[in-house]
Amino acid sequence: MPKLLSALSLVALCLVPTVAVAETSANELFALMESLEDSKRKAYEQVIQDEYYGMIWVNTYLSLKSENEALWCPPPDDVLSGTELLQLMQTFVDENPQYGDSPFGAVILFTVLDEFPCAQ
Repeated sequence: MPKLLSALSLVALCLVPTVAVAETSANELFALMESLEDSKRKAYEQVIQDEYYGMIWVNTYLSLKSENEALWCPPPDDVLSGTELLQLMQTFVDENPQYGDSPFGAVILFTVLDEFPCAQ
C-alpha cells in the first residue's frame, strides 16, 4: 500500500503544471531600465554587477589554474559598476544586434569577452 500511495503521489506531481521562466533578454533589460525610476534602476544595476562578480570568480579561478585559461583579461584592479556594465552591454548589442534577444547574463559575458580579450 505505501508503494502504491508513493507511486500515485509521484504521478500526481507530474501532472501539476509548472511555469517555465526564462532569463530576461538584453533588449528587454534595456527597455526596462529606461522605464524605471532611479532607485529601482540602481537595484537592477546591482543585479547586473552581482552577476558579473560571479563571472569574475570563475575567470579568476581559471587564470590561477593556468595563465592561458582566463576567459577575458580586464586591466588590473578594474571593477566595473552596474552602470558601466550596462553601457558596455548596450554598445556591444548595438554593434552585434544578433545578441539582443540573448539572456542578459550571456550578454554580460559576451561583452567582457569582446571588451577585454586576452593577448594571444
